[in-house]
Amino acid sequence: MAETEPCKETTPHREIWVGKDFCPARDYILKPGENRILISFSPESLPPEQGRILFPQVAIRSRYAQSGLYDLKLNPLSELAPLATGEHLGSAVAFVGGGRPIIVTEETGLAKLFSTEEAQILHGPELEYYVREGLALTTDGKIGEDIFITFDGVGIKLAPERYFIPEGEEPINLSGVPDYRQELDTNILRPVPPEATPEFWLGKTPSIKLNDGYYGLLHQTVIIGDRPSGQQARSCLLEPESPFWPIRVETVTKGATFNSHGQEHWIKMRIVRGCPSSRDSELPQLSDLRPVYL
Repeated sequence: MAETEPCKETTPHREIWVGKDFCPARDYILKPGENRILISFSPESLPPEQGRILFPQVAIRSRYAQSGLYDLKLNPLSELAPLATGEHLGSAVAFVGGGRPIIVTEETGLAKLFSTEEAQILHGPELEYYVREGLALTTDGKIGEDIFITFDGVGIKLAPERYFIPEGEEPINLSGVPDYRQELDTNILRPVPPEATPEFWLGKTPSIKLNDGYYGLLHQTVIIGDRPSGQQARSCLLEPESPFWPIRVETVTKGATFNSHGQEHWIKMRIVRGCPSSRDSELPQLSDLRPVYL
């Protein structure tokens, strides 16, 4: 994976902040439902002390979100206990919505903190230009068919296929598995049967990659037709070094809104500018753009 070029000559208050992964303090087997766990934070996984980040958000690592870990509620960072190793100990409640327990280990990143409080979120004519010209993202989806531009983000259509995790007692263990998507597709996920209404399921978008210097932030509400269908897992951050493949949207939904006469599911993504791009000079005068919004 290519590394993102570091920001140069930027104003710190206009950049996204992304911490390193944090891990469980020990190995756990998370059962469906609520699980209380201890978390180990390294100094690099926490917001800088000298800064203006007040409300960092949580992004669960994809391997665990696709296994059914859909939410992670941390206790306040002000309550962290310093350890002699230089790390800090905290606690959290982990919510599992799939049909099987999940193994999480202290050797594999569980989630990370990030903040867009002071970042630049593209909107309006600038957003449309950067999307249509392929400056912010690369996709095999068609603008106006699979992807629609709104004032402050893009609406992305999910493919009609849906996947779920059948119930079972054997824990899912993807910790340390290099190609965890292959393991999920081969041995864990199954197509949703006709007329079934699972409360946790996965959908896929067209292939999308955020270009260097840009991040994607998925909205937590999945839409069916023109109304909310469910809650997207708290795995909402797309980083520029991610591979070019479909976004997997892990969704907790109510059965009554899962399958509604073949209506399409959508998710919205905001685009965050991590640092100025070398192609910024190509942006025309905004008055010359004619945006068409969803």
